[in-house]
Amino acid sequence: MLAKSHLFQSDETLLHTLCRVVHECLTQNILPFWLNNMLDTKRGGWYGRMTGKGQIEENAPRGAILYARLLWTFSAAYRVLDDSACLEAARLTKDYILAHFMDEENGGSFWSVTSDAGACPSGPRLFSAHHYEDMWKIRRVDTSAAWVPCGAELP
Repeated sequence: MLAKSHLFQSDETLLHTLCRVVHECLTQNILPFWLNNMLDTKRGGWYGRMTGKGQIEENAPRGAILYARLLWTFSAAYRVLDDSACLEAARLTKDYILAHFMDEENGGSFWSVTSDAGACPSGPRLFSAHHYEDMWKIRRVDTSAAWVPCGAELP
């Protein structure tokens, strides 16, 4: 945490301190939490919910927004940290999205899927035109790539 003494540092020193604290929080808390607690090693993908007491709800639905955020987070973390665990998490997430959230029959994507990767009864829904377009960009990307920046030209 930043102590009161940091308030009197130069802007450059404060920025350096802030970057160090954020880096530590990301690499020692946030990313390890997801990688160590939320990966579903039995059914693949990520668990959809954890209680406030830290109990995994194994049968909770899995939401497309959560998966999109995880894809972005681990892709961005890989670009910045060059950590192969982040790249693997991004690829796993991308593959799960393509395999389970995309509605091949009706087009679009499912809002959520069951923990065993079946479509939830609410049926296919689109987030918005922008998210819909981004989901299909993910689909068209070569499978060796884990991330495509918004607005990037695709082959």
